[in-house]
Amino acid sequence: MQETNTSGYRSISAAKSMPPRRQRLLKTPWGKVRVNLAGTAPDYNHITPEYDDCLRIARKKGFPSIKVYGQIYRLLRP
Repeated sequence: MQETNTSGYRSISAAKSMPPRRQRLLKTPWGKVRVNLAGTAPDYNHITPEYDDCLRIARKKGFPSIKVYGQIYRLLRP
């Protein structure tokens, strides 16, 4: 602050609240995929396939990873 014309600065802190998280295995036509669940059963707030598992399947099958991710996501949310 010695080299500026300001006489002070503003500082803000914030707390982050996160729902409980867990992971489970989902059997898919391409093999097992880890699924991340956030919230409480049975109404989870957030359900997503593990990106690394989608990438592994995509490389093995020769698909774009976003296509595999989307197909697995549709299995989760019919």
